[in-house]
Amino acid sequence: MSKRDQLVPDSSLYDLAFDQFSRQYQVKRLVESVRQKKKLSILDVGGNNGKTRDFFPKDEVMIVDLYDLEEPGYTKASALDLPFDDNSYDVVTCFDVFEHIEAADRAQFLAEITRVAKHYIIVAAPFNTTYVSQAEQELNAYYRHITDHDHRWLREHIDNGLPEQSEIEQFFHDRHVQYQTYNSNNILLWTALQNLIFLADAVKAPERISLLNRYYNEHLATIGDDAEPSYRRIYFGIKDGQVPSQSDVREAINLEDIRLLINKAALAMHELVYGSEPILAKSEAIKTQAEMLAEKDRQIAKLSNELNDILGSRSYRLAQTLKKTKNAIFPKRPQ
Repeated sequence: MSKRDQLVPDSSLYDLAFDQFSRQYQVKRLVESVRQKKKLSILDVGGNNGKTRDFFPKDEVMIVDLYDLEEPGYTKASALDLPFDDNSYDVVTCFDVFEHIEAADRAQFLAEITRVAKHYIIVAAPFNTTYVSQAEQELNAYYRHITDHDHRWLREHIDNGLPEQSEIEQFFHDRHVQYQTYNSNNILLWTALQNLIFLADAVKAPERISLLNRYYNEHLATIGDDAEPSYRRIYFGIKDGQVPSQSDVREAINLEDIRLLINKAALAMHELVYGSEPILAKSEAIKTQAEMLAEKDRQIAKLSNELNDILGSRSYRLAQTLKKTKNAIFPKRPQ
């Protein structure tokens, strides 16, 4: 079994949308690189409908969110006032939550997740850089072009502003928390695939890019998912423990894997535009229909010529004359 397979407990996880899979996978390999205990206690803040429990099935995972749910391993609570003691969980994670916290509350959010973390604090989110902001604005414009309305989360990011990296870095510095940063979703790959996802949603055919998502997820390390510049940055804060090494979580880029990703993206685009039927077959069908229409046109032209011949013949003119004479001699009686 490969190292990557060991990090993915269930092969069905490869079918997740690429951005959800990649952030979970990147965090999973970071945690595994510093694991000291067989069973970790993990708190996932804002993780309802996330996949943390699926990626860490042998650990104790508690989900905190604001939804009214009655299920084991779930607590309804505000991230600004977590109902847990200090140092309650070995690892505290939050995936794409930080950017949705009001700017005035972000320091309190960081204070709470740091308070309840015993060893590690992991914050994965997009931050305000020129390329990320531009990418989100352009992607939202594309979404609006094909749907006539803004994308909900992108619009919120644009209106509220993404968090600054200096916010979280200054916070960790002031509290003497060591940290490392890691990348998730190279911005070029992220933009290209999100465009395809939005198009698939617009034509109500998300299944047509399922193979592309799976290929990306199975090869994310070797296609350069964590290459700069990235859409998402993962902050790994350490209160008590070792720091994950960049070399422990990085693989070499494979150009062949990238080439195959481009080919699969082209096939996905074809299916979104034309459906699953090969375009050649569609072309042959169109050609056949065109030939049938041309044959009908020829038949109509032939019948038209024959009709003109009949109308111009001596017998037709004689018949018309006899008809007029008959009508003059024997006029029709009024009804």
